[in-house]
Amino acid sequence: MKIFTKVFRIRSTLFYLRFAITRKLTTWWTRPNILGAERLLPDTDYCYVLNEHSITDLAILDQSCTQLGLAKPSEPMAMLKFHYFFLSPRKTLFRSAKGARAHPKSLVQLTDFILNTPDKAQINLLPVSIFWSHAPDKERSLFKLLFSERWRVTSRLRRLLDLLINRKHITVQIGNPLALHTSIQKGLKEAVQTDLLLRRQMRILRVRFKKHRTAFLGPDRSHRNTLLSNITKSKSVRLAIAQSEKKNPEKLALKYANTIASDISTVNVRFLAAALKWFWNKIYAGIEVKGLTHVSSVAESASIVYVPTHRSHIDYLLLGYLLYSHGLQLPHVAAGDNLNIPIIGGVLRRGGAFYMRRSFRDDPLYAAVFKEYFTQLLIRGYAMKYFIEGGRTRTGRLLPAKTGLLKMTVAAQTEHPEKPIVLVPVYIGYEKLIEANSYLKELRGERKTRESIGDLIRNIRLIRQKFGKVYVNFGSPIHLRNYLGEKSIMDSDNTREAVSTSLGREILVRINAVSAINPVNLVAMVTLCTPKLAIDEHMLISQIDLYVSLLGRICSENNFADYSFTELDGAACIEHVEALGMLRRERYEAGDILHLDNFSGALFTWYRNNILHTLALPALVACFVVDRHHLSVKNISDMIETVYPYLAQELNMPPVDNSHLDHCLSSLCESGLLRLLDPDANSSGEQRVYAPPEPHSQNYYQLDLLSRLIMQTLERFYIVIGLLNQAGSGVLDLDSLEEKCIKVAERISRLYGLNAPEFFDRRLFHGFLDALLKTGAISEDSRGRLAFDEIIPRVCLRANRVIRKEFRYAVLRNRQ
Repeated sequence: MKIFTKVFRIRSTLFYLRFAITRKLTTWWTRPNILGAERLLPDTDYCYVLNEHSITDLAILDQSCTQLGLAKPSEPMAMLKFHYFFLSPRKTLFRSAKGARAHPKSLVQLTDFILNTPDKAQINLLPVSIFWSHAPDKERSLFKLLFSERWRVTSRLRRLLDLLINRKHITVQIGNPLALHTSIQKGLKEAVQTDLLLRRQMRILRVRFKKHRTAFLGPDRSHRNTLLSNITKSKSVRLAIAQSEKKNPEKLALKYANTIASDISTVNVRFLAAALKWFWNKIYAGIEVKGLTHVSSVAESASIVYVPTHRSHIDYLLLGYLLYSHGLQLPHVAAGDNLNIPIIGGVLRRGGAFYMRRSFRDDPLYAAVFKEYFTQLLIRGYAMKYFIEGGRTRTGRLLPAKTGLLKMTVAAQTEHPEKPIVLVPVYIGYEKLIEANSYLKELRGERKTRESIGDLIRNIRLIRQKFGKVYVNFGSPIHLRNYLGEKSIMDSDNTREAVSTSLGREILVRINAVSAINPVNLVAMVTLCTPKLAIDEHMLISQIDLYVSLLGRICSENNFADYSFTELDGAACIEHVEALGMLRRERYEAGDILHLDNFSGALFTWYRNNILHTLALPALVACFVVDRHHLSVKNISDMIETVYPYLAQELNMPPVDNSHLDHCLSSLCESGLLRLLDPDANSSGEQRVYAPPEPHSQNYYQLDLLSRLIMQTLERFYIVIGLLNQAGSGVLDLDSLEEKCIKVAERISRLYGLNAPEFFDRRLFHGFLDALLKTGAISEDSRGRLAFDEIIPRVCLRANRVIRKEFRYAVLRNRQ
């Protein structure tokens, strides 16, 4: 017995000697990235749990605890010798330990302590995972296999090589604390024996470690060829093969699968991460991220589908880079086959891109293969990203949601309800857009050119320029299973289409709810509302500060809006935009004037439209009030009820009720833009009367500038209803009215110097007409002509009080 005790002491001494040496080495050699520190509770003592028996992992944990100011693992605990224990048993030098289920002695001691002293025991276990690289499990080269993190338990030799090679890629993932006393009390209801309680705690901890690994690496990967083979053998694809009239459909299906599928490579991902880090630092002043906790909270238990805005080709790489650098699973990205070009296409595919045709309705076999691949990714737990708008927006507004991939996502959830799918809306905003010149050319009528390797070579010169900051805000997740409710509502394709359409709009609304308000957006919102795109510097400063203050009040009372704001004040915003070369200054003794040239004026509409929705309701109220002596709340509410639904449809805003309107009116009053007449006599109710500030005052000018934010949209609405009313019911069909509106808008844009190509954008007119049809304001008769009742003439009459007289005349005199 004494011999065994002596051997144990020698082994223990050697263990801690190796630990001390390893701790010194890791402190000097490694710089781990710590994630999940926000989960730690203040003034709480933790017992750390590591999954694998590894001195190196323990040294990294000790180093991380020192950084966080926590108790070190080697320090004694009240009821234990140390602050840690390993969940898995010891490994040999060249062989991994597999499958052992022995209970850790420390866990046994803690359990006994809680059972014996249930009133005093408050023990918190803290699962901590150490990842030595961010790599998929299956690779086809020995080099990648040795130096990449994987699902298998690793040996000491492997960990030594990891320490030498992956010192810059170590991530410490802190999990959610487990209150052991609470967990055991729950377990007592199911089991009385101590062994069963221990098994239960072991199972809980193993599940947590598995979820950590899934969130970080993605699911345990099969070989790509095996996945593709399973896809071609699936029931839906076999049926499509049987019905196909193409030559050799089985071989063609496998070819389609190879053309579609991604092929993530660790070496490629690391190269991209390093290259992108260098690229971001060269052209951007920083990337600001908000709301990433929304993702962390669901990453361990669900398949995540990121649905970001699509404003630039940079979007493809930016979001993946951020998730990768923050220790989250690299998503598979749906990309158009226009990006599958030589060199670039292969790099993106090995970085997670899978390619799809813009349309495959005419090829049922391709559609079946793509849908099966898409579904397999989701049900296996892979993260995914696709752009809900389909293509990049050229106007800065969110485009209507495309429901193709969304329908496939809904179908995957209804067919496999056991696997939860979560949609995460993502807002991406830029201070200066790389594709600005090409967008402007396309808006002015030039055809879109197909991407090529030559574009990449020509754009290398961009690294000499500065493009400000990029903003990435994650919105509130949509738990798809909860959203869909009972599976029975999805029985028909028509119902699925309707649900996908409403879901698409909900995603767009949630994206807009987390908009980033940056200096360029603010300057654009003010300068574009001036007649000559020029404004006094002091007026620009005060208007920017006014908008930030107004938006802050809106967010404080609106639980849905969660905007992020620039920390710069009005003067600093102007200086920042000037530094980007996007604003010109003319110096005068009475005060400098800031202005835009014609090119910048057209381009600034893109930046304004990014956040136009944020001030749409106050701007709409300003339109109704600015030229009136006074207006009651009831009149304002009636006008809002008439116009706002169409504005909300176009700008993807949530519906408003009386409480929203009351808060908006009070915010305008607090900002000095409205006056409440006789507040003592009209303290509440619809009879409250509001008036604009005194004419010729600065507040009145600020209210006028605010009203112009939304005026172009109202004028575009008036073109439609004015021409429709002028022609009469049952005269024009949908296509002829749309063409007529576009021609009139183009002519008016030239006459009044409206330097905004979006003013005659076909999609905006089409969207407004579609909204009029859906609300029943107009309808199509048996001949396909547009019919309407008294609502259109009544709206035209009300518009006379808001739309300028000369504008109305310019619209109605255009008889074509």
